[in-house]
Amino acid sequence: MQAKKFQRCDNAVKLKQPLEKLWEEAIPKDCKVVVIYSSLIHFIFPLVGLKEVLVDSFLTLGAKGLTLAFPAFNFGFCQGTPYHYNNSKSQTGVLANWILESKGVKRTPHPIYSFALIGPQADQLMACENITTFGSGSTFEFFENQNAEIIMFGCGWDSCSQFHRYEELNKVPY
Repeated sequence: MQAKKFQRCDNAVKLKQPLEKLWEEAIPKDCKVVVIYSSLIHFIFPLVGLKEVLVDSFLTLGAKGLTLAFPAFNFGFCQGTPYHYNNSKSQTGVLANWILESKGVKRTPHPIYSFALIGPQADQLMACENITTFGSGSTFEFFENQNAEIIMFGCGWDSCSQFHRYEELNKVPY
């Protein structure tokens, strides 16, 4: 689902109720896992309090029993930059880094395709073997098996890495 644009306001606290309504509309009631790809640069958000309001909205969803996964990818590992899932910053946007700064959030250990996790199935996601990035036992297989809802929050489907799973499974030649 493509997220709606918010009206301009000077204080992020005013976004609290519209965000709650957005998540209520975007996430099916029977959904247990949501993957949120994001690019906040495309929104006209107020800067004051934005981090707190956004992160709080996701922590609230997690407290209600929803598991949320935010791409916290790190492509520097491919160029030899050391990676540690507890210490390395996400290179795929500020939202994942804000989530990672929150208490109780976990991060999958994959050195390139890691996810910041909130919610009751975080430990199951942490346990994914990821022998191949997109194949059997991977985080992406978990999302598929859980029928995860994918939300594109300020970015297009070209940012969705779930498609790579199906490319690998179908042995797409490049």
